[in-house]
Amino acid sequence: MPQDTTSWGRLSQGDTPFHRDHVSIPFSEITEIEHDIISRLGGDIPYLSVSGIFELYKNKLLKENIPSESALYSCLRESNNPALRYPDYPNVMRSGNVGQRLPLPLVLEKFVLEQEGVVKLEQIRKYAVEQLCTNEAVFMANHLPNTPNILRVSRGEYIHIQQIGLQKDKLNSIIEHLTTLLSSSSHISVIRLFSDKKITCKLLGIVSPMLLYSIIQFFYSEEYDLSGYPRIRLSGVTAESGRATGVATEVIKYILDKVEPCSFFELYHHFVDDLGYKQNSVHNVLYAYKEILRYSDDVIVHIETLGWTGNNQAALELLAAQYLRDRESTGKPFGLISHFYDSLYDQLPALSDHFLWTPTLIGELLSREGKYRIIGSQRNAFVSIPNSCGIETLDDLLYYVLSNNYDGAANINVLVADMRDAGILKKDLTPMMLGAESRVVIDGNVVQLAGLRDRAKRT
Repeated sequence: MPQDTTSWGRLSQGDTPFHRDHVSIPFSEITEIEHDIISRLGGDIPYLSVSGIFELYKNKLLKENIPSESALYSCLRESNNPALRYPDYPNVMRSGNVGQRLPLPLVLEKFVLEQEGVVKLEQIRKYAVEQLCTNEAVFMANHLPNTPNILRVSRGEYIHIQQIGLQKDKLNSIIEHLTTLLSSSSHISVIRLFSDKKITCKLLGIVSPMLLYSIIQFFYSEEYDLSGYPRIRLSGVTAESGRATGVATEVIKYILDKVEPCSFFELYHHFVDDLGYKQNSVHNVLYAYKEILRYSDDVIVHIETLGWTGNNQAALELLAAQYLRDRESTGKPFGLISHFYDSLYDQLPALSDHFLWTPTLIGELLSREGKYRIIGSQRNAFVSIPNSCGIETLDDLLYYVLSNNYDGAANINVLVADMRDAGILKKDLTPMMLGAESRVVIDGNVVQLAGLRDRAKRT
């Protein structure tokens, strides 16, 4: 394709401006780059940064007098390939992707969550730098530290808070002991706290002092100064149990004042971009405060906005109880939120006039009072607490399934595929998902009851 040598206006953003009078667009190179970008987008790559693309084609572009990533971005916009759109510099996405661009820290959060267990820093780095084409220095300095709901397990290892399945109130005995320690000292090491409460930590799936530090930082960042591992100090702010303080109060008020569901994108834009708060200050409210519920993916709502009452809660729980009894009579010891939604939608309690039920909202409300629990990484299977099969965790459910359907052991690929089809697992099964005292163990390519392996060792 011949080069355009006519003037092409001011195009670059955040860099030295280029004008048509001074620069010609190398359309053959730009077309090659567009095809490369299109082939990369899709699946778990919602958009990518022109920063990494520029580095890949840097030598070619410099020869064509395109000296920077912002100049490349300008050329791409001018080329105006109908398959691509440019929502904001330096990002490129498919034109069919018409929704709001999710901030990169939230894209990284989704990636970590979908790995279903401990994720190494190198995995996250490769995804951000090699697949999303993000500038590596910006990723390390800005995007990774601001990725919400991610906890450090050890040096270079991370896990999503949802994978641990930990509720704030489960930490009460640990926090009470921390308060006692800090009553006689201005600071304490989390290593000492972990050692003192090792049994409690183990039962909660907290496997290291660093993970404990991250969890306290996640739930109690306003009550404690956790600015440098392993030291913990009082911050001078003490909250009443379960009550929001500081920016959390403002986030919750903002969601309530919306009088409709609110996207994380909107919260992020308002509190992070406009007001300068940290991303975690926004996202922590979902896990720390019961009045905030997920409405759908990346959208939350305040429970008062739904017009939800105690009678509504009782009606929903009664409907779920009957549904689970019907399932159990057919040999299925758990329910599925998706099936519950499809089969009983017309019998669900009424919400405020302008609201419709979603499967996500059903799961949130069912598990809110502790009488029902969602199990598995699909966040679809659920059980009543207690129940006749004694199932409360993923470990319990897999123990039941292996015992009753697989004679105690199964090939891991077969079991995982079956559990995906059953609505329990989303991707893989890892030891971290089973917990430290699991009755189910992964031994090579076999998943089996722990008792079977122990008996095999003795013989």
